[in-house]
Amino acid sequence: CRNGTKGYRFLLMQAAKRTGHYTIYLEDCPLPDRVSVDKKGINFGNSLPRDKRFFEEWARQNSHLTGSWKVVRNQIRQRQALRQNMNTPSNKPEQDLSQAKYIFCPLQVPGDSQLTVYGGWCRTVEKTIRLLHDCSHLLPEGVQFRLKEHPSAKVKFTSLITDLQSDRFVLDNATDTVELIKHSKGIVTVNSSVGLEALFFDKPVATLGKAFYGIDGITRQISSMADLGAWVNFLEHSATELGIKNAMLDYLITVHFPRESAILSGT
Repeated sequence: CRNGTKGYRFLLMQAAKRTGHYTIYLEDCPLPDRVSVDKKGINFGNSLPRDKRFFEEWARQNSHLTGSWKVVRNQIRQRQALRQNMNTPSNKPEQDLSQAKYIFCPLQVPGDSQLTVYGGWCRTVEKTIRLLHDCSHLLPEGVQFRLKEHPSAKVKFTSLITDLQSDRFVLDNATDTVELIKHSKGIVTVNSSVGLEALFFDKPVATLGKAFYGIDGITRQISSMADLGAWVNFLEHSATELGIKNAMLDYLITVHFPRESAILSGT
């Protein structure tokens, strides 16, 4: 079943399991040219181990694969929108990215299972926006939250964000997502694939919801405004365990997420 985390598809998969059938969950992969194929679920519900010791041991036994993730980093591109909203203004701040000090906050598709099922305390886009705005006064001097709406979202929150806009809280719907990642000081997301992509560029990542890559030592799990305020203020001193992070990325691209061509060819 594709997705299978809510609605009739969720009921289908539960019924299949209860009657003894073998189940496989399929979904788009957050990495280029790969597919999520999992017996347990998708996104946070998938079967990826969450213990960093697993990745340490796997890397030790598969040292010949060390650094495989760097090839994928060069392939990461901004995803094309599934639909175009011609009435949405570009909303690109005048400041040059190379001169801006910001934390990138990619917003997600309203109603997506990533939010409704795995969003934790941020189950809606509007709540995420208001949380970030309420916390923006805690940012260090000269640093801003830079938000971008999901290009495929049917529902837009452009007006809400622009009404709340300040020197520490801005909207940028026009700049390429990968460029926003590269020039950022870090990423705050509920559980977006952008958070995973940011790890390929060695950026600190904080998650507000449940993310499958939300593993201690790799990302920071945020559960309150005070926690978020502390993270943004000590961002420059935050330490990602690069060995563990790199091992997880190697595992994802060589084991966990198969190539789409391998699925289609049956190999």
